[in-house]
Parts: sequence; C-alpha cells; structure tokens
Amino acid sequence: MKKLFIVLIAIVGAISVNAQENVKKEKDLAVVVDSLTAKLNKLQNDYDYLYCTNELNDFLNKLGQLKQDISIDCNKLNNYIYNYKFEYSMYNALKRNYDSYINYFETLKEGRDVRFGNIYLKILVSDFNDLQIKYLKQLMENEYPSAINSIETGLNLYKLYLDEYKKKW
Repeated sequence: MKKLFIVLIAIVGAISVNAQENVKKEKDLAVVVDSLTAKLNKLQNDYDYLYCTNELNDFLNKLGQLKQDISIDCNKLNNYIYNYKFEYSMYNALKRNYDSYINYFETLKEGRDVRFGNIYLKILVSDFNDLQIKYLKQLMENEYPSAINSIETGLNLYKLYLDEYKKKW
C-alpha cells in the first residue's frame, strides 16, 4: 500500500511538472506568434509603401519620358524650320507624331484617376507614418501637376513649330 501511495505521489508530481512545462511552452509560443505577427504587419506596411511609391514613380517617369520625347521632336522640328525646305511627307509624319503624343497624353491623364485612387485607398487602409503619407501626397499634389504643365507647354510649342513649318510651304 505504501508503495502504491508513493507511486501515486510520483505520478501526480510528474503530471504537475509536465503541466507547468506545457504552460511555459504555450507562453513562449504566444510570444513567438506575437513577434511573427508584428513582423508580418511591418512587411505588409513596407510592401504597401513600396507599391505606392513604385506606382507613382512609374507614372511620373512615363510623364517625364513623354516630356523628353516632345522636347527632342521640338528641337528636330526647329532644325527643319531653319535648315530645310518644306516637305509635305515630313509635315504629315510630324503631324501624326504630334497627334500620337496628344493621344498618349490623354491616356496617361485618364489613367491617373485609377492609379491615384488605388494609392489613396492604400493610404487609408495601411498604417503609413506621417512622413510616408506626406511624401506620397507631395508626389501626387506637386510633382504630377508640374509634369502635366511641362507636357502641355511642350505640346503647345510643338504645335507652334508645326504651324511654322507648314508656313514654309
């Protein structure tokens, strides 16, 4: 009987130690899960911010490339005005080029609402800090209008040069 009592006490003690170890393991596991959750949230935030900056920079780069293309063609057209006689086929090519710039520019402006809408939505649902939000809004509210004005000025100059070239006819 005494042996049975000692065996029962040993079993109860072992169960108690095992239960304490399980509680400790559960607490450690909860800490690990909380740490991984925090890291996952930070990664999601970083991804959302990189997505927004990439979308904006891609869009602004397309506008910048269009501005450069228009500027290069304006310089070529200016050279044609002063150094060559009028050629109708050249004028038609330059006019088609101008029309394609206008169409592409309008397409980019129409796509702005979709891109900016997605970015504003990301700003609302993501946990961006104030500096990140300020940077994204600065790109949308300052850089975009500046790029649009530059392109419009370039297109107006292109049209002016195109008309001037046509006058040589």
